[in-house]
Amino acid sequence: MRAQAELIALANETVIIRDAGDRILSWNAAAERMYGFTARDALGRVTHDLLSTRFPDSRTAVARALARDGFWEGQLAHVRADGTTIHVLSRQAVRRDADGRVLAIVELDWDITERVVAERTLREWSDTLEARVAERTAELEARTRALAAFTAFTEAAGVTTDLAGLASRAVSVLRDVLEAPVSGVYYALDEHDREWHARAWSEDLGAEIVADVPAALRLDHERLNAMISTTGPTFVNDYRSDDPAVERIVRAYGTLAFCPVTVSGKVTGILIVGERGDRRWSEREEAVVRAVTRSLTLALEHAEQGRRLARQNDELVARNAALRGFALLARDLAFTTDPLELVGQAQDLVLSLLPGGASTYWEARDGRMFLTQHRGELGSPELIEYLRGGVELAASPNLSRALGGERVFLDTYDAVVSGLDRRLVEHVGAAAMLPVIIDGRARAVFGVVLFGRHRWTGVERAVLETAVHSLGLALERVDFARALEDQRAKLEVANADLEAFAYSISHDLRAPVRHIGAFAGLLKRSVEHDERALKYLGTIEGAAGRMNTLIDELLHFARLGLSEPGRAPVDLAALVEATREELAPALEGRQVRWRVGALPNVPGDETLLRQVVANLLGNAVKYSRTRDVAVVEVWADVTDAEVRVFVRDNGVGFDPRYASRLFGVFQRLHRAEEFEGNGVGLANVKRIVQRHGGRVWAESSPGEGATFSFSLPR
Repeated sequence: MRAQAELIALANETVIIRDAGDRILSWNAAAERMYGFTARDALGRVTHDLLSTRFPDSRTAVARALARDGFWEGQLAHVRADGTTIHVLSRQAVRRDADGRVLAIVELDWDITERVVAERTLREWSDTLEARVAERTAELEARTRALAAFTAFTEAAGVTTDLAGLASRAVSVLRDVLEAPVSGVYYALDEHDREWHARAWSEDLGAEIVADVPAALRLDHERLNAMISTTGPTFVNDYRSDDPAVERIVRAYGTLAFCPVTVSGKVTGILIVGERGDRRWSEREEAVVRAVTRSLTLALEHAEQGRRLARQNDELVARNAALRGFALLARDLAFTTDPLELVGQAQDLVLSLLPGGASTYWEARDGRMFLTQHRGELGSPELIEYLRGGVELAASPNLSRALGGERVFLDTYDAVVSGLDRRLVEHVGAAAMLPVIIDGRARAVFGVVLFGRHRWTGVERAVLETAVHSLGLALERVDFARALEDQRAKLEVANADLEAFAYSISHDLRAPVRHIGAFAGLLKRSVEHDERALKYLGTIEGAAGRMNTLIDELLHFARLGLSEPGRAPVDLAALVEATREELAPALEGRQVRWRVGALPNVPGDETLLRQVVANLLGNAVKYSRTRDVAVVEVWADVTDAEVRVFVRDNGVGFDPRYASRLFGVFQRLHRAEEFEGNGVGLANVKRIVQRHGGRVWAESSPGEGATFSFSLPR
């Protein structure tokens, strides 16, 4: 018995055991859940007193059946502990001992409240439909009114843009014109959620039935799709469906007409007309339905054209406003370097073009998203404080998608999916979150929240995307400006160090070298009869002189980068001619053939460019002195973007593998015993040309001469 009692207590079904006097002996957990009374409340109580039971006939009739048959099944109505009524299917059985005495009555109850309510509602709907259809006016009066109404409807269809009103008139016309009692309803297909929404219906149809039809259409979608794919109405006599839900709605109608309404070749609505009874559609009735459907289609085409024009006008106005705003924003962004001020300007622009709301700006740090700035009212200070405290990125899929580079537009904001505190954001109706792209990656999220359901239009999406793109470019410019400023500061430090180095060379190094040369000269006077000592002192004196020259060259090289070169027209031909005259004394006794082509004027610093020409021509004659006849060629190529100058000689040349070393400081490809020099001249050439925005290069082969070239922007 104990095991049996435990099984009853754990059963999912409601089990109540009572004695012959209807006093409760056992009340399991399922009974507690169904009725709300605990076992302590129930044990020992009479069931019909505890639950205020309503019997289908009487309590006595149930007692007689139990006494006679030992079993009873039927529906009962009980009252729960909270006062609500519950309908149950109850099965009761009597257990007796060997002598036939009643030991207990076992009762099992199942909740059928929803079924009872649904049956009652269905009966009410059916009664309502039958009552309304029964109320018809005399046929002659109805036909007269119908003709007038049909004429008025046809006229209105050519000019009206009120779709709901026109659909309602279409349903009324059909009810008036058709000889039989009909019901009609017009549904429009929503282009976004692809659901059928009732726009007008005859007064005999209840709102519940009208709301149930779309569900029935979905259940019978194959049949519906076949009918609406036709070019005109489909008339069905004795419409029946295998689906109980569909059959429940259409069973009162013997005939139905499904009339698709198309705009630009697409089905945008459907007019459903039903006649009660067993009669069939007549030719006259079918003609009336077709005429009404055509008129409704024409009206919808007209209305759609009007809406399209209005929408285009609204979009044009919005685009013009956006363009004006972007022009002002672009102008302001060009002069603003504070990132948050840039964000605020973009937020103000966006909010001025949208129907109210607020704008947010999020930045990611350590796996969290922080609200760093907002514009507009977010609803409560508590929400602002909560968002500034940071939101886990992993718990907020919308922000996570945006930070991943996706543009997120939500017509309906789901507080649960958002990952935020539902209590704080339940007033948000719609939202948009867009990535702010800086240097090719999403660095922040720009958000907009609206306090009401809102369908984002193409213009609004374009406005947001353009504003956020402009903001990203502006923030990228700020980052670049900051990096440029940091680089400038570093260059200033480097220049200061270079000046200090130059000062050190000019004062700290030059003085010892000068002393070495001076003392070597004094010693020569003391040992003027010692040839070996004089030779050594001469070497020291020469080395000190070369050291002074090298220091001068280094100082000159360092100072080349400390000031901006001038930008005046420079005559290259005059520079070449002046350099040739300067070289003439050193070339006495040598045969040098000059071939100088036409050379243009270039913008630059004449003094610095003179050094470039002098170095290149000097090297050309120096490295060709081993030839019986030295040949030096100078010419230029001019393009739209730059001037290229070439200096070619027929000298000893160099190994092209080491061409990149030529323009470095102290870089030489020939021994000093062969050709004098200190390895600084070409380095000066490179620095001067680069300071002018140009470039240098060299080409050669050993023993075949060399060509040195440089370019200058025009």
